[in-house]
Amino acid sequence: MPTISFRFPAGRYHATPWGSHVNEGAVEWPPSPWRLLRLLIATGFTKLQWPESVPADAQALVETLATVQPCYRLPAVSGGHSRHYMPIRKGKSETKAKIFDTFYRLDPNAELLVHYPITLDAAKTELLSLLLQHLSYLGRAESWVEAELLQTDAETDDNWCYPNQSPPPGGDQVSLIASMTAGDYLVWRSQSVQQSMARKQAELDKKLSKAQRSNVEKVYPVDLVDCLCTDTGVLHTQGWSQPPGSRRVLYSRPAAGRVEQRPVIHLGTGQQQQNKPTCILLALSGDNISGSMRPLFHRCLPQAELIHSSLAGRLKRQTCPVITGRDSQTGRPLKGHQHVHYIPLDLDGDGRIDHYLLYAAMGFDRAAREAVFSLRATYAKNIARIVVSCCGTGSLDDVRTQIRDRQNLVPGCLGRGRIWQSATPFIAPLYMKKKHRAKYAPINQVRRSLDERRLSQPVAITEINLPKTEFLRFVRKRRESGKAPPSTRPYRFRLEFDKPVTGPITLGYGSHFGLGLFTVAQKADD
Repeated sequence: MPTISFRFPAGRYHATPWGSHVNEGAVEWPPSPWRLLRLLIATGFTKLQWPESVPADAQALVETLATVQPCYRLPAVSGGHSRHYMPIRKGKSETKAKIFDTFYRLDPNAELLVHYPITLDAAKTELLSLLLQHLSYLGRAESWVEAELLQTDAETDDNWCYPNQSPPPGGDQVSLIASMTAGDYLVWRSQSVQQSMARKQAELDKKLSKAQRSNVEKVYPVDLVDCLCTDTGVLHTQGWSQPPGSRRVLYSRPAAGRVEQRPVIHLGTGQQQQNKPTCILLALSGDNISGSMRPLFHRCLPQAELIHSSLAGRLKRQTCPVITGRDSQTGRPLKGHQHVHYIPLDLDGDGRIDHYLLYAAMGFDRAAREAVFSLRATYAKNIARIVVSCCGTGSLDDVRTQIRDRQNLVPGCLGRGRIWQSATPFIAPLYMKKKHRAKYAPINQVRRSLDERRLSQPVAITEINLPKTEFLRFVRKRRESGKAPPSTRPYRFRLEFDKPVTGPITLGYGSHFGLGLFTVAQKADD
């Protein structure tokens, strides 16, 4: 049973579904069975130098594959688009039409698997492998592809996309164009030709004028392969609403294959995963071709506020202390800092936030998880739209086990060590009263914040002198004037503990939104 592997080296997939305009922003995912069969035929003509007609062995291969509907294993994707102004020339004048190029982004190393539940003989298998080796793109020409015929059968499970089945929990259904069998098409063609002739005869019997008769002559291809070879422009000209020889098939698409949900990292298993996970990882992806337009790291505070306000708006009047930070009965602020922290991560080291780790020691209840999972997008300064994808849920141990930066190391804010230093500015949360200046000194406020979080006190706290521009670029106060700190002066500290401490450590004003974040400076040996 043949299984085909497709990889997209450019990390992009472009394909407009039949019946959709390019500006509708629709992308055919997974690629329809009809598209795959046309792809094989087109490759034979362009790369294998077939003559004007399809060879008999290729026709036999296509008709054999058309007898079944394939199933798919879909890699995780996220949506994006670019905008172009295409010139339209009419004589000496020229206008520009705005075109939306919508596509899906995916990991260049991820595989789209297509499995045909049918047995092929050696000759057909060899021809199919040869055609796949010569593929250059799938969909539009921008969708560069590398394809190969796998040597072993794929083991299908519930994470595959199957035809004519109800969608699994969290999944959905998508309508794709598939082909009829060669025999079914000949029966349909015979009936359609007879109906067409009867309609024309009825028009003649009614003595309709030439202008009143049907002026579009549909040409019925002689067989299934001829249908697949017919140019799309010809079909539109003849008025076909759907290609002859094709039919609609509903495919069940699992949650892992839905767009803008990227379970790239499966965090945690067992009872904690099902009950109240303490961590949820969100991935941010810019809405441009490369997906690189993300918020700058020094804007971690306002970006976290935007995500927080979006989550609070999705609670639908439910009481959710882990998100709101307030007691569900009294409405008063919670103590102990057990509710959600929005920890910014820059795993690729480009100075932009690519992930947010939502950490709450009290755990995320069902209402909180539903709010987070429903978040699809946010925005940032000078960025109209940022795609937000949930990568997984779990515990801090799960996060440390699976998340790595570009140096294949655990992010410093989640590490374990004896010496820590500021990664984002520490902002003193209390006024420095004149009569008690020593009591409210920044170093003592650091100790006070550690006590509030029930963390061990360091043996030494050292203030690190800041360069002129260091930490001053950070946004250091919240948008609401009533939530501004006593002073926006940034501090950087070095904490030295007597024994290794495990992160994250966030202290001071705005510590739930990315400020006062510490990173390990000396990792533990154990």
